[in-house]
Amino acid sequence: MLSRQCYECHSGSVQARGGLRLDTREGIQIGGQRGPALNLDKPEESQLLLALSHTQRPRMPPAGKLDDGLIADFTAWVKMGAPDPRVATARKVPGEEIDLAKARKEGWVYQPPKKPAVPDEGKDWAWSPIDQFVRAKQANGIHPVADAPPLVWLRRVTYDLVGLPPTVDQIADIEKDSSRAAREKIVDKLLASAQFGERWGRHWLDIARYAESTGKERNFIYPQAWRYRDYVIDAFSQDKPYDRFLREQIAGDLLPADSPAERDRNRIATGYLALGPKGMNDRNRESFVLDIADEQIENVGRGVLALSIGCARCHEHKFDPIRMSDYYALAGIFRSSETRAGVMNRQFQAGRADLLLPLLNVSTVVVDPKLTAEIAVAEKDVAARREALGLPNFGAVGAPTGQPGQPGRPARPTAAPTGPPGQAVRSAANGQAEVDPKRVALLDEFRKANDRLFALQTKAGRTGELTLAAGVVDRPDPHDIPIRHRGEVDQFGPIVHRGFPKVIEIANPPGIDDKESGRRQLADWLTRPDHPLTSRVIVNRIWAKLLGVGIVPTLDDFGDQGQKPTHPELLDFLAVRLIERGWSVKTAIKEIVLTRTYQLSGADDAGNLAKDEANVFLWRWNRKRLDAESLRDTTLVATGQLDLNRPVGSPVGQLGLRELGTNTDFGPIQTPSRHRSVYLPVVRHKSPEPLALFDLPDPSLVVGQRETTTSPGQALYLLNSPFSLTQARHLAKKLLDIKDADDSARVERAFLAVLARKPTSVERDRVLKFLAEWPTKSADTSEARELAAWTSFAQALLALPEFRYLF
Repeated sequence: MLSRQCYECHSGSVQARGGLRLDTREGIQIGGQRGPALNLDKPEESQLLLALSHTQRPRMPPAGKLDDGLIADFTAWVKMGAPDPRVATARKVPGEEIDLAKARKEGWVYQPPKKPAVPDEGKDWAWSPIDQFVRAKQANGIHPVADAPPLVWLRRVTYDLVGLPPTVDQIADIEKDSSRAAREKIVDKLLASAQFGERWGRHWLDIARYAESTGKERNFIYPQAWRYRDYVIDAFSQDKPYDRFLREQIAGDLLPADSPAERDRNRIATGYLALGPKGMNDRNRESFVLDIADEQIENVGRGVLALSIGCARCHEHKFDPIRMSDYYALAGIFRSSETRAGVMNRQFQAGRADLLLPLLNVSTVVVDPKLTAEIAVAEKDVAARREALGLPNFGAVGAPTGQPGQPGRPARPTAAPTGPPGQAVRSAANGQAEVDPKRVALLDEFRKANDRLFALQTKAGRTGELTLAAGVVDRPDPHDIPIRHRGEVDQFGPIVHRGFPKVIEIANPPGIDDKESGRRQLADWLTRPDHPLTSRVIVNRIWAKLLGVGIVPTLDDFGDQGQKPTHPELLDFLAVRLIERGWSVKTAIKEIVLTRTYQLSGADDAGNLAKDEANVFLWRWNRKRLDAESLRDTTLVATGQLDLNRPVGSPVGQLGLRELGTNTDFGPIQTPSRHRSVYLPVVRHKSPEPLALFDLPDPSLVVGQRETTTSPGQALYLLNSPFSLTQARHLAKKLLDIKDADDSARVERAFLAVLARKPTSVERDRVLKFLAEWPTKSADTSEARELAAWTSFAQALLALPEFRYLF
């Protein structure tokens, strides 16, 4: 009967429908996209029997139900244990040839970190045990250079911790007292500032591939993405323990909460898994879901473990001891989770509550009075247009009209006419339908007004009666999935139990209950103290942000193709220290910036250069360019234009609910902003120009270390862009507005604001001469000439290499 009725669609000779093959013993055992075809423990729940009895979809055969006698035979067969006389065509499980024991023994990556003894070298020179580990590696006559001057260290540490230049008061304080005790107080204040979370939250957003749209072939917006951004910033500001930070992002919806506010924060945290790029053109639902799981595996693999686990989707890993079974064990976890970002393949419906996560705590909705008033006006406008069209009043609209019966969205108006999309029709005398141009115009205006209202509601953080966020929840039917040979969605291999890469062993690993996806257990597995990678990877990232290069230089790849650690004992010391101190990121940062290694000068030394040109042994501090955000923010600080308040929501919500394309008006996200750069909208394929020019990373990739490029476009932007010219003028006005100050004092204030130092006497004299010799045009007033001269000076100052680099 199987051969006669089923092989036409469910055999190896065709592309098996739903991935289900019934022509082999293992095919019927493995099942298809819906999971195993047989349930020998509960035969009546077997997918095969439910399909044959036509009690649920899909009904098989589709042409008509089988005779009851045949169905009874199938039922008896399943209850017998489904004996199958066909010869098994067992296929080798990919990756079985990988020797895991050998990999654990030979690879430092897979051995838990152990706290090493602190070396004796450099005790008299060192300010910290970290310095002694560094000094112990400086053999063959390599010696550290002198310490950096106090102002150089101040500028360096201020940018590294908060991404902004030091204030005039901070400069004055360190000029009075530059002792180690005074420096510790400076560091404590920087760590306690709100700007710390904005700076270090941005680092994590690079790793989390944060963006506010889907990217790829069709680019749809994520109006709720900003909630995850704010969660990350707050987590770093509050020094949320790193292990807890990971738990919330991977399984926040499954964690207990003491209050509705905590429950909502936990749900928002899972945006880490939800906001990645998505291929909206994929017509195959299962392929779309597996691609999302693949992206989540890649993010956790590279972002948390610094391993390219995703390489094992189609074949055993070519370099690292990662099996295909390891990949699909993780894929089963994420396939048993439902990603809710407001999108489905080939659909975008950000107003649907069932495609997002509802939040219950009203305190998560932050609305300023001006926005509240705008929403009230927009609601009245929509209501009036409904009345003019004779449409029923649905109350708060909550989302554009369109799909019927969707939570959080009104059904398509019953009074809406039929016909071609966007057209209104009426009956003509001859019985033929004709277009009603007036009604077409009214409907178009109604839809535009409805879009405007939803954009305002999204910006305010609410949709209808619900506050929504992007995130992840468990599916009601979690289950293991089979290996896909060559990664093809319909080429099934053996089923793999949900779990974790076998090469990584920890004590008493968590087991995954059949009723759970496994994300909670994955979060537990990742944050165990004896996990060999999690703590090492994050302290390596912290070290790289502060010292310019990681102890493992390849921050996102600790595997065979990555580079080996330059100071393995120091890496383990920092990893164990992090765990001992409660996974506190702020404590780890403080210890590093107060080391003598961090406070070294960036000056070269000919002898050291000859032996260690790349500064592998850290005999000087690595000079580095300010990142894109710091360049823009510093310009706004220097000109007095930076607004340190957190904006409400994101301008992306003002774009309305649409696909972003060549005809999209990007005005709302390109409007000049005075807020910090971390709050600028990040839309895939449309990054803000001042950030993209200075190496803002691709938000579709996990990026632990940004590239630093030099291009003519950067110089031209600093000299000629509207932003640079406007800010230079603001700085000039700010300097001229200083009362009771002569030009010499103004020049000094400009240098302090832009370069965090006073000018030398030579520099001061050159600037004063430049200002005095500025040419006068016949039509210029003395005030116009003065402003033009100071604007030109400010423009040159903001374009200096010294402004862009830390030394």
